Amino acid sequence: MADETPMAGDTLVAFITEYLAINFLNLIAVIEFVKQRQLQRRSTHLVIHLAIIDLLAGAVSGPLDILWVGSVCDLWEYSQKIHLPSVVLRAVFPNASLLNLTAISLERAHTTICSFKQCLIKK
Repeated sequence: MADETPMAGDTLVAFITEYLAINFLNLIAVIEFVKQRQLQRRSTHLVIHLAIIDLLAGAVSGPLDILWVGSVCDLWEYSQKIHLPSVVLRAVFPNASLLNLTAISLERAHTTICSFKQCLIKK
């Protein structure tokens, strides 16, 4: 058990650093999209939504993941009262982020394919 504690601490530090970076960088992205009106176009709405969802994933799911990793590594107790809401929240925001990335990919593919079709159509 004593051999696992330093590795658990390193894992926890890596998780905390990752979620702080996620929060900080997405907060900067959201602030820039809000401040600069020329960035608020139809083509960037999905990117704005992705930044907001990633910010929520880091702000909500991050601490819950850290709580879970700490309990798995026996650094602290994990309360059973918050277990079900924690599992739901830990799953919702990362999956929403993946869904938004899928929407962005599909929108970009559609734009690319339609532009090729437009070039190939004779006038």
